[in-house]
Amino acid sequence: MITARIHEPDLADILSPRGRINRATYLLYSLTFLPLERLFQGIASSDTSWLELLGIAVALPLIWLWACLTIKRLHDLNLSGWWCLALLLFPVTSAGAMVLIYFLEAGSVIPVLLAVIAGIPVLLAYILLTFVKGTVGDNRFGPDPLA
Repeated sequence: MITARIHEPDLADILSPRGRINRATYLLYSLTFLPLERLFQGIASSDTSWLELLGIAVALPLIWLWACLTIKRLHDLNLSGWWCLALLLFPVTSAGAMVLIYFLEAGSVIPVLLAVIAGIPVLLAYILLTFVKGTVGDNRFGPDPLA
């Protein structure tokens, strides 16, 4: 039987990018907040202006929460939190390139191929964050969350 130790940080700890969290804690919070963030992103893209404002008002703090959790997990792997920007910006810039190519070559399969290619590194990064064990003992970002 597999057991996981979940570190339960307080709210102030969750909203800070400092420190470390283990993979079980990252997975638990990701599965909790990611669907909410996607829901409010969808609301933010609605045609009703007050729903757009509501969606943006809720999605932005959830994106901050995602960034803090991801940075803490990167810290647990003894990696700089700046790698979080790559996870955030890589899909955005790829999506921009896909839209540009779509308008330049309507009906082309190139945007679909770009979407698949752009998604592979992001998927691999999430697999790394979710399944690779963190640094044992203290590292430059703080004490071991499992200690």
